[in-house]
Amino acid sequence: MRNDANRPLVITSGGRCSNHPNEKGRKGTDHQNCISVDIAYKTILERNELMVLAGRYGATAVAAGNGFVHCAWRTLGVGDYRVRTWEY
Repeated sequence: MRNDANRPLVITSGGRCSNHPNEKGRKGTDHQNCISVDIAYKTILERNELMVLAGRYGATAVAAGNGFVHCAWRTLGVGDYRVRTWEY
């Protein structure tokens, strides 16, 4: 993704243990399962580019947050190639 974006990518979050403040009371999240990263963006153009690149690189769940894009590589069912997208 970095090469295609042609700029450094800042990872704001990766794997988290269940004791992380953002994970309290939650089970089996993308971050706890170590299948996701959050990547910082500064502009809407960068956000959109990261979302497209995530899908291109096989992410199966992509979300736009305030200043970051959540990219996750979840296991899907046989024949399911959809990329789930949402906003925080």
